[in-house]
Formats: sequence, structure tokens, C-alpha cells
Amino acid sequence: MEHLIGLIGHPVAHSKSPQIFGEFFQNQSLDTWSYNLWDLNIIANLNQVLDLPNLRGFNVTIPHKSTIIPYLNYISDDAHSIGAVNTILCIPDNQQAIEQLLQTLNTNHGSTKKLNPLNPIRDKFLLGFNTDYAGFCESFQSISASIKQAIIIGNGGSAKAVKQCLYTNNIPFSTYSRTPIFEQSILDMSALNERIAEPKTLWINTTPAGMQPNIDQMPTIPLSGIHSSDTLIDLIYNPAETKLMRQFKEIGARAINGWPMLQSQANQAWELFQLSASIGTL
Repeated sequence: MEHLIGLIGHPVAHSKSPQIFGEFFQNQSLDTWSYNLWDLNIIANLNQVLDLPNLRGFNVTIPHKSTIIPYLNYISDDAHSIGAVNTILCIPDNQQAIEQLLQTLNTNHGSTKKLNPLNPIRDKFLLGFNTDYAGFCESFQSISASIKQAIIIGNGGSAKAVKQCLYTNNIPFSTYSRTPIFEQSILDMSALNERIAEPKTLWINTTPAGMQPNIDQMPTIPLSGIHSSDTLIDLIYNPAETKLMRQFKEIGARAINGWPMLQSQANQAWELFQLSASIGTL
């Protein structure tokens, strides 16, 4: 039986996910699986993907990590708390099989919440998860001992997972965005000019600024506010070294790209996709 998975978002041409999942397939000698890129500029076009035969699930990237939630039938507790998902399982409209799958998920991945349990979309139930959270936390552990506070650039779906990880690890943080939301303590990027620079700050860029093909771009961070003791995690992984990363390195600070997080979250997503494909034998 064929098993189709992939990635939705806009843009997606830069994604390395086909490479990562291709290695999963090769390592396990699986020739019935394929990973595709589906560029959806608006989430309303989701049916174009849901109508594909043998669809087992898909990853979700910018800008749909939060806007897809109303389309879900179930959501994991951690994804519900974070307010963003990046991995979706697609299950045929078979209530008995769904109940068996939910029981397995609750045992291995924590409980799930019902959103629209009686309304499958295109004869499929959609279950949402957030593997970004654990993926970022795994990347964060290697530097956590040298960090006193954090600054998050951007406020999209990835930022929500980052916030949850920092909160869990008791790291105080501030969030800056081009679209501030002051009642939610999301500050305007210009406020960085007034910030008093503190050493041992972790900077996390969750925006696409600097991503292929726009490699000459970067968030407007005042370089005077960066210490050599600071660390940058730029969630961009293509290119491997962004303009922002080079700026940090020139000051003597540490800079890490998003590849470790991508690999970690993909490992967890792959486990979920295989579980979705096994629904007939649960």
C-alpha cells in the first residue's frame, strides 16, 4: 500500500524535509512511502491536499501552524497549550479505528482534546501535534547552562513552541515582532533599540527573514545590544548560515542554525506518521 506524506506552507520550496524523510525511507528500505511539498498560500486551499489518495499526514510550516487548528478534529494537549501544530495525522472516517488509534496515542504521546469529533473533512479525521516544542527543547539543552534570559524575534507558530520550552525551563524571555500586540507583551522591534544589553542572552529568530531565496535579509536587531557571551538560535536551516548568524559570529557570539531542531522534530513526526499508516493493523 502506498503511503503519502508531505509539507504544507508558503513558501516550501526551500524545505529540507524531503531529504530527511527520504533518509528515513532508505534506512528502513521503505519504497512505498513518498514525501511531497505542497505550497498553499492560504489554508482554505487545504482540500487540495486532503483529496489526495493514501494520505497519512503532513507537516505544517509558516504561515499555517495556528490557522489550521480550526480544521482539526483532535489536538494533543501540548499543541493545544502552545496554540500551534506542525504535524497532522490523517485518519479515514472509521470510528472504531480512530478510537483504537486515540488509545494508542494517549498511551504513548499524552492525551488529546476533541475539537470537531463528529465532522470529518473530506472523509478524513485530522489529528494535530506539535513536535517543534520537543525539537527546540532538545536543541536548547546543550546551551541552557550558559543562558540567563532570552529574546524571541517573531510571534508565529514556531515562537509559541519556543516560549513553551523557555517557560518550562524557567528562562525569562521577551518577544519582539513587526506586528506588536502590547496587551500580550509582544513588543515592537524598535523597542530593541531601548533595551539595556545584558550578557548571556539567548536570541531566537523564529521569522523567515534570511531564508532562501532572500538570504540578504535579517531581522533589524541593533548590533550594539549583542554581547560576545550571547547565543543565537536561528530557526532557519536553509541557508546553513544566515546573515544574522554571521553578524553574531563577528561579534564573538555563538550562532546555531535550525537544523538540529528540524531533525529532532522530524524524528518524532516520522514516528507519528508510521502510527497513522498502521491504523489498519492496530
